[in-house]
Amino acid sequence: MKTILISGGSEGLGKAIAKKLVQNNKVVILARDEAKLKATADELGCHYIVGDVRDYAAMQKVCDELGNIDCLVNNAGVWLQGPLDESDDERIQGVIDTNVNGTISLTKAVIPQ
Repeated sequence: MKTILISGGSEGLGKAIAKKLVQNNKVVILARDEAKLKATADELGCHYIVGDVRDYAAMQKVCDELGNIDCLVNNAGVWLQGPLDESDDERIQGVIDTNVNGTISLTKAVIPQ
C-alpha cells in the first residue's frame, strides 16, 4: 500500500483522484477548508490534513507527520474569476502564491521523503 498525498483534495479534480486511488492506497487529502476536507474524507474513507501549501514550514510539518510519501499529486489551485483587468494586485498575487509558490513549497517539502 502506497501513501499518496493530494493537495486540493477536498473537491473537484483532487477529490476525483482521491476517490479513484483510495481503494488500494493510503490517501491523504490536504486543503485549507477543514469542513470540506472532513466531509470529503468521510465520504471517501481517506485521511485528511488541514494546511496551506503556501506555508513551507507547515508543509514540512505535514510531511514529517506523514512519514514516507510515495506519491504527491500537486493539485491545489485557485483562479481569478472575471476579467483580468478588473482583478486587483492582491487577488492576482494570491493566485501566484498558491498556484506557483504553493506547488514549489509542497514539492520541496516532499522531496526529502
